[in-house]
Amino acid sequence: MFKDTISWLNIIILFLFLPISCVTCLSFSFTSFGPSNYHINYQGDASPLDSVNKLTPNLRIQRGPSTYVEVEPMHLWEKASGNLVDFTTNLSFSIDAQNNASHAVGLAFFIAPAQYTMPGEKQGSGIGLASGNNSIKSPPVAVEFDAYYNQRDNVDGDHVGIDMNSLKSSRSQKWYRRVMDRRIIDVRISYNSSSNNLCVYFAAVVSENIIVEQKLPIFCNEIDLRIHLPEWVTIGFSAASGLPSVFDTIHSWSFASSFQCSYQKITTDLSPPPPVMPVPRSLRQDKDKRVQVVVTMITFLTGACVLVLVARLYRHRTSISSFIVQSEDNEFERVTGAKKIPYNVLIRATNNFNEKLGEGGFGVVYKAYLKDSGIYVAVKRISESSTQGISEYKAEVMILSQLRHRNLVQLIGWCHEKKEILLVYEYMPNRSLDFHLFNTESLLKWGQRYKIARGLAYGLQYLHEGWRQCVLHRDIKSSNVMLDLEFNPMLGDFGLARLVDHNARSQTLLGGSHGYIAPECLQTGKSSKESDVFSFGVVALEIACGRKPFVVRDDGIQMHIVKWVWEFYTNGKLLKAADQKLQGQFTRKEMKCLMIVGLWCAHPYSSSRPSMAKAIKVLNFDIELPKLESKFPGQVNVLKGVNSNRRLPVSKYLWKLLGLKQCHGTGVG
Repeated sequence: MFKDTISWLNIIILFLFLPISCVTCLSFSFTSFGPSNYHINYQGDASPLDSVNKLTPNLRIQRGPSTYVEVEPMHLWEKASGNLVDFTTNLSFSIDAQNNASHAVGLAFFIAPAQYTMPGEKQGSGIGLASGNNSIKSPPVAVEFDAYYNQRDNVDGDHVGIDMNSLKSSRSQKWYRRVMDRRIIDVRISYNSSSNNLCVYFAAVVSENIIVEQKLPIFCNEIDLRIHLPEWVTIGFSAASGLPSVFDTIHSWSFASSFQCSYQKITTDLSPPPPVMPVPRSLRQDKDKRVQVVVTMITFLTGACVLVLVARLYRHRTSISSFIVQSEDNEFERVTGAKKIPYNVLIRATNNFNEKLGEGGFGVVYKAYLKDSGIYVAVKRISESSTQGISEYKAEVMILSQLRHRNLVQLIGWCHEKKEILLVYEYMPNRSLDFHLFNTESLLKWGQRYKIARGLAYGLQYLHEGWRQCVLHRDIKSSNVMLDLEFNPMLGDFGLARLVDHNARSQTLLGGSHGYIAPECLQTGKSSKESDVFSFGVVALEIACGRKPFVVRDDGIQMHIVKWVWEFYTNGKLLKAADQKLQGQFTRKEMKCLMIVGLWCAHPYSSSRPSMAKAIKVLNFDIELPKLESKFPGQVNVLKGVNSNRRLPVSKYLWKLLGLKQCHGTGVG
């Protein structure tokens, strides 16, 4: 009855609020420019000419910066919810230096505060975004296409860069000005609010005479726009030149953004509105009557739904608490190990949830001290309103409290009172593995790293083979590996864990985190022991290389860490991929072993991955290292043996990152 009520209420809530949900925040497409485009505000020397926007004058008017911007501000992020916009903009532009290449400063796409005022300096510096001293008041975020070298630049020569807080690019890539001169270049700039990645795509210039289409970004830069910009911003272009004869021309420009906001006005079309035809009076009266009837019906139905909703909420105001207490309490108490801890005890132990240790997908973790036991513990507080949080809570109590292994985090207790859901774990003073791998203030020595890798392998072997049922963790990643006082690894966060029979294969739905999910899971939508092994392989490579799952190479190309390390293996330079922060202070035999085991476990084909028992034997040097393919095995059918009729859609972008081809049927991809 409880689940039926919740489902029914969800439908009512969806019905009531769906009409006011906004998705598209700003969208337009300009293929030509002229006086009719009243949405564009031109400043300085910018003006429409011959159906294009020339940002620098073709007549001797003024020297220096000139810009045009979109006149209506854009809602970049929402303070109430913290929601941040996703956007993509495409533009075609050209730079005509009129044979005065040394004076072609360049142009920039910028996002600035809504009331941003362009600098008035009449000189060709700062790409139109700053005065001569290169200072910026309330600086915009910009993507610059710079054709002039300044001392502030961190790239010697012409480059594309992302600017934050200053005109010194935080990330840049070299480009060839001669190819850009007078040629129309297509550029795409996108921002992903989930990863906070601002990415730049454009035609890749292999040499001064060869241009190829770049399907992956030339580089991305992680930036939280909420930190650098206010809620409302304006977008546009700026340009500057050292001579008045330099033309920076925008040939076309499109922009699209979206996010879930609560009240923002929607702008989906920037074309001039069509003329309104007069309506006969009789038709207007009939229309008004119909509108009144419709409005009355909608008001009545909405009011009825609200009354029913309020009545059911009142009747079941304690449904969640009673449901958990009545059904879960009895089941939990039959499980040995973890015990129920009263809510008031945890309030005192956490000092009213005062000391925050961290935050995950399902709740916030606090430090606490249990006086009766005389031990420090970590208390995870899960929101009652989260259905996924309740599911995680039940999974952790029912599974983790029954497991006992030196490399698994121990669940000490649980609590569901006062509309609160709490889990109590043993306290890990050295935090999580990812903190030490990717934090410049902390450095794990090689001996500690190899011990962590072996301990994690033992813990995973126990889950797969050492208990009466096979436990699929489904979310193995470096942030879920906790470290005790002696830096022993403890695998935690069993919210996505599932129990399966030991002889079962791929019987549970897909789970996991981006970068740690095995390729076959993206095809079948199922998890297995082999997919857990893949995740372990990724973590092993993180430990050895000090890199996150997605690596940005020196040339700006992003790829998965498995393929990145495999390139070193192919070239016979495997140890070159070792974490540079170690400065060569590691045992070469162990480093090579850990990297090869990592590649072996994260093999693109699930059938080629070892069991954790075999991986442990290699890590202990009980058996020889496996012989892997000399080249990354990503150009053949990874779905061999999988029923193609049961395949699920796969993101082409994820497959591209892994260097794998999407295959059709059972043939070679």
